[in-house]
Amino acid sequence: MGTTACQDTRCDGSEATYGLTPREGSLVDDETWQSTPLSGPWLEFGPERVWTFDLRGVAGPREILEVLAYVSEAEEPNGGDAAPRGRASFAVAGGNLAVMRLVEPGVFTVRNATCARYFVRVTARLGPASGGDGDGDGG
Repeated sequence: MGTTACQDTRCDGSEATYGLTPREGSLVDDETWQSTPLSGPWLEFGPERVWTFDLRGVAGPREILEVLAYVSEAEEPNGGDAAPRGRASFAVAGGNLAVMRLVEPGVFTVRNATCARYFVRVTARLGPASGGDGDGDGG
């Protein structure tokens, strides 16, 4: 019978929710949310880490149209002491590096389904606000 590649505690997962408190993510424009700035520190994304991103506080329960995850080996791939100029990089995550799931309007998860340790930055493109006045509260 086959075995999995991760058979010790190095791949024990963890879960956390992001976006519930001020300064956890921001709107770049009316349709785009980001977890962290491109040039700031990114979120820890260790083995089997699941981030639940809850955008309802900042954007309301809007439809998630698109999610992009970027990964790097450096916490600040575009600056800071951890990433000397020209030595750090990042890439769009694909496959098991970023397994995404839409939970409900305004909420989604991104999971690192590997045993590798990275840092992640996530962006989401949002559907229109549901209210007639554009603030997402229905009024």
